[in-house]
Amino acid sequence: EYYITPEYLSRMKARARHWSTEFLKTQARLFRKTLPDYPELTDLIEAELHRRNLNLLLRSIRKKPDASLPALLQKYRNVPDYAEVIRTEMEIRSGKARLSDPTKGKGSRLILD
Repeated sequence: EYYITPEYLSRMKARARHWSTEFLKTQARLFRKTLPDYPELTDLIEAELHRRNLNLLLRSIRKKPDASLPALLQKYRNVPDYAEVIRTEMEIRSGKARLSDPTKGKGSRLILD
């Protein structure tokens, strides 16, 4: 029986950071079809794509004027990660001394990679 080792996943995660977005999308489609027994591979690739999308959003909102952020927050209100990035940028710009922690009181866990 075959299985994906933690070492393999770690190496693939490191490599995925260097792959193009198009290549990652192609690999995700391919893995969904050819390796359905190993969803962790698809999850890893989708996580990298999500990370890139969040970074792209952050870069774009840093260029926007303060007045445009509330409308952008409204647009992405149903996408929790995007909304959190926008809210955080708004708090930073407002000069808030301490950023809010949306996980406070939810029994969050610290996961180190």
